[in-house]
Amino acid sequence: MPASGAQPPTLPVTELRRAQRTLLLRGDQARQLHHLHAVLLVALGHPPAQVARWLGCSPRSIERWVRNYRLGGCDALRVGHGAGRPARLSDAQWRELHADLAAPPAAAAGFSQAHWCGKLLAAHLQRRFGVAMGLRQCQRLLHTCPHV
Repeated sequence: MPASGAQPPTLPVTELRRAQRTLLLRGDQARQLHHLHAVLLVALGHPPAQVARWLGCSPRSIERWVRNYRLGGCDALRVGHGAGRPARLSDAQWRELHADLAAPPAAAAGFSQAHWCGKLLAAHLQRRFGVAMGLRQCQRLLHTCPHV
C-alpha cells in the first residue's frame, strides 16, 4: 500500500485489457468467471455502468449477466455457442493467423509493408486462407489482436 497521500504506481491499462481479452478468448470457463465477477461486483453495490468501465465491457452486457444470474444462477452464466454467423476461419487457421500477426508482414507473408493494416490483412486472408473479409472487420481484428 502506498503511504497516505502517495499515488499508487501506474499500471499499463491498455496492456492489461489486451491480456484480459486474450485470456477470455481461450475458454468458456474464463468467460463464465468474468461474468460471475461482474455479477458479484453489482451484488456488492457497484452500479452496472461502473462495473462495465472496470471490466472493459458494455453496461448492457453487465445488466444481461445480472438478469441471467437472477433467472438461473451460476449455470445461466455459462457461455454457450450463440446462433450467430459461423466463423470464417477454423480454430487452427486462427492460431496460424495470430502467429502471422505476431511477425511483421514482410516476415510473415512476404509483403513489403512494415506494419499490419486492415487492407494488408484482408489481402493476406484472401491469399493464405481464401477468405474474403471486409476492411472494417480486418481493422477490428487487428485492434483486438494482442500482438499488433
